[in-house]
Amino acid sequence: MEISKIISPNAFFSFEVAPEQDSARLDVFITQQFPDYSRNFFRTLIEHDCITINNAVPKKCGVKLKTGDTIAIKFPEKREPQSYDAKDLKALNIEIVFEHPDFLVLYKPAGVIVHPPSEKSEMISLIDWLLATYKDIKHVGYTARPGIVHRLDKDTSGLLIVALNNISHAKISDMFKSRTIHKTYYAVVSGHPEKEGSIDFPIGRHPVTRSRMTHIGTGRSALTHYKVIEYFEDTSLVEIRLITGRTHQIRVHFSTIGHPLIGDALYGTPCKKINRQALHAHTLAFEYEGNSYSFTKELPKDFQSLVKSQKLL
Repeated sequence: MEISKIISPNAFFSFEVAPEQDSARLDVFITQQFPDYSRNFFRTLIEHDCITINNAVPKKCGVKLKTGDTIAIKFPEKREPQSYDAKDLKALNIEIVFEHPDFLVLYKPAGVIVHPPSEKSEMISLIDWLLATYKDIKHVGYTARPGIVHRLDKDTSGLLIVALNNISHAKISDMFKSRTIHKTYYAVVSGHPEKEGSIDFPIGRHPVTRSRMTHIGTGRSALTHYKVIEYFEDTSLVEIRLITGRTHQIRVHFSTIGHPLIGDALYGTPCKKINRQALHAHTLAFEYEGNSYSFTKELPKDFQSLVKSQKLL
């Protein structure tokens, strides 16, 4: 049975695994029942204990199912966003770079969080701006992160794609998974890395400091390609192409090879010349519905000022 519609908050569904579905992955099985939702959406539900197998909460998204298993799904409660004044939302300085019936390409300045870190958070976010600007987006994807198919760290500036309906949410999520969306970043890093190269270290949650990610053998595979655009006295301007999209990937990878990003207080050291990590999502390129799209956003002023100061050294 396929259910192709927007599901109401708190809706409950139950399915029994048929013989031909024996050994199917849990996240794949559920996505097949709801084709207008992405696998990432259901992985989030699994992580939030919204899905059970025979009344037990699964430990993994990829657990293999058996014939006769009962899969129960409770869709999350509707998140009631904080009410913000139009002036506060405008002050976020979020820019619509491109608007398509199925998706948006936005520019997110540094200092803006994509979504609240918790339900109780009162920090204004890009999600709050989206809900105020696009009323129907509240039904797209996971209710706490409507429309979101990928993120940028709070203090990373640059381009971001947002889905405007559940069908595009599923399609674009799959495009990220299949790595057909090409993302290019600029960063200023300490020292002088090799002129070009690849960093291929798995990344996972730090076992002690949970706010940090780290190079760890049990982590998820992560691959970053880069080339140096210009060497300065003690730093380098680097162009980076992400192959995977792990949390803090660029920051962790360059820190691991001994060239942390300038201004990155978490994985390197703060810098008086820029009040954040020097990282900017510069380019997005992809194909959608047979059409090619490519977007570029110039370096913001604080990043340009940092680069200029390095050239003068």
